[in-house]
Amino acid sequence: MEIKERQIEIIEAAGEILTESGINALTTRNLAAKMGFSESALYRHYASKEEIVLTMLKYLSINMDNRLTNSVDGIERSEEKLKAVFSNQFEFFKKNPHFLVAIFSDGLLEESKAINEAIMQIMDTKRKHLLQIIQQGQKKNNLQRPYQLMN
Repeated sequence: MEIKERQIEIIEAAGEILTESGINALTTRNLAAKMGFSESALYRHYASKEEIVLTMLKYLSINMDNRLTNSVDGIERSEEKLKAVFSNQFEFFKKNPHFLVAIFSDGLLEESKAINEAIMQIMDTKRKHLLQIIQQGQKKNNLQRPYQLMN
């Protein structure tokens, strides 16, 4: 999925609106005003508010997959990998709280089936990374059984 720079600017502005005012304030009118251009200009990039939110969530999933892969590169011990994954996530969301709000925004899950599936994809991406680290750690006997995730 290729996302252009202007589209990233739009999804970040949408995330800021979610953070500041919630899902009800995320309208194409408010977003266009925040971006400093007309609603029609916004529609050149996205067909709807739902498409903007979906792109934001898909971007986050891809970004997370890449970041988490890179965060454990070169680390041998599973406990250190787990620390690196969680540290990476905390730092990312500290710098980009609008993405966290997008995932947990009240009412967002009810917006559409596609949005719900995109949020579940984000959770699956995180689970995939954690499960892989935990299973490798258990095989190498450097993680004990309490480190289990549900499949």
